[in-house]
Amino acid sequence: MVLRRAILCALALACLSTGAPAAMSDDVPLDEYLRALEQIMPSARDGAEAYMTAFEKKCRRPMRTIELRTAVSEGNGDPILMAMIRASHYKDLSVLESLKTAVSCPAGKY
Repeated sequence: MVLRRAILCALALACLSTGAPAAMSDDVPLDEYLRALEQIMPSARDGAEAYMTAFEKKCRRPMRTIELRTAVSEGNGDPILMAMIRASHYKDLSVLESLKTAVSCPAGKY
């Protein structure tokens, strides 16, 4: 919960400082969003990259920025993504590996 709040606060500040609108869209390039995550905590970027890699392998397409932003910010955050960030932080490769199969593909949501 603390990790999620820290991520959301830093991302909100990054968006406000660039004058970006509050509505979520693909207006932020994925690399820029990942850099913002890395500034918050390097393991946040590492976990997000592992999540995106698992997503691409399972869903057979790359994850869009809006999908990652939604996974970070909707509700308490996607539980799989948050667990992958935690596993990256603690360098728990076995947990990270086991979580890859739990990533889900959206059904026409985007």
